[in-house]
Amino acid sequence: MSTLFDLEDQADEFLQAGAYADAIAAAEAALAIDPKSLTGLLVCAQAQKALGRLVDTVTDEGRPRQIFLVETSDKPLAPVVLILSSTGKGNVPDQHLLPITKYSRIFWFPENLPEHDNELPAYDIVFNAVGDLDAAPEAHALAAQFAKLSKRPMLNLPDRVGRTSRTGVADLLKTCETAVIPKVRKIERPAGGWTQDACAGLRYPLIARPTGGHGGEGVVLIERPEQFLSLVPDAPVLYATEFFDYRSPDNWYRKYRAIFIDRKPYPYHLAIGANWLVHHWTTGMEHDAGRREEELRYLTNPKAVLGDKVWAALEAIGAMLDLDFAGIDFSVLQDGRLLLFEANPTMLVHPEEAPLFFYKNVAVQNILDAFDQMIARKINQA
Repeated sequence: MSTLFDLEDQADEFLQAGAYADAIAAAEAALAIDPKSLTGLLVCAQAQKALGRLVDTVTDEGRPRQIFLVETSDKPLAPVVLILSSTGKGNVPDQHLLPITKYSRIFWFPENLPEHDNELPAYDIVFNAVGDLDAAPEAHALAAQFAKLSKRPMLNLPDRVGRTSRTGVADLLKTCETAVIPKVRKIERPAGGWTQDACAGLRYPLIARPTGGHGGEGVVLIERPEQFLSLVPDAPVLYATEFFDYRSPDNWYRKYRAIFIDRKPYPYHLAIGANWLVHHWTTGMEHDAGRREEELRYLTNPKAVLGDKVWAALEAIGAMLDLDFAGIDFSVLQDGRLLLFEANPTMLVHPEEAPLFFYKNVAVQNILDAFDQMIARKINQA
């Protein structure tokens, strides 16, 4: 039987994948267990709106009314966070970063901007949760305009988030000498359809993925140019990235994740799998104590596991991204250099409920504590 967390997680994954009907079904199942499930309420609202089932009322001035979902914390004097969100994909995970036990939350899905900041409910700080320009360009543009209007501090300024597309990050980090930044290109499908030379100038093998996708959605590895037409994803716009074989001498692929809080890296997880497309939930690490022990070593002492060169690269990348919250997926090549996979604000952070992975929760709590301290500091400095 699925737990509340399982259902909330499924609902969010379906939403991010654009499977709105499935997202609504999973969210409603979560709400059947807990009618106050914020994830269930948010997913339902976002999925219904994405399907065109919600109609905004209109003000006398002809502008759509602002739609807010407000949750007030029971904690005395809890900071009030205005969370800028978008319907569908592209949001920064905020469920565990901003729990109702610590914060009052105002979720805002702006369709237009107010004329003045005082038209909005009172808030202490803004968290820009619109994290993927490719997935939510309209919401990103509104967030950028609102950043100029708001008088309160904002986490993850939109102009900096806008630099974290795959091509943007590759350009931003190209001067990082202690890291390998694969060449990547954004390619639009021609009106006449794809041609074999669509990726001319890139080195094969290459990874092709639809823009705006997350969690490995639609990703393929194309070994040779003659395979391109048969394997290319059915999408109007792709990212094509040169592939580096990052397999370790023991034949495992290792994907590390670190989270940047106020530009400082914190270890989050290490996924070790047999396939080049590594996701923690598909590696089978629940059946391998040795791989779990290796992950624990990374979480406990990341600098010792990665080495000084890679740790210095992480610190440099955090400074170059210049975001309050972001994450990075990477590996370590056999020559000791960091290999970048992606770096952006849409990285998931959540505590583990499965007993086998409870060891991860100390690292997760370190991230959440650092996030709380950053918010308190930003508010006090305002």
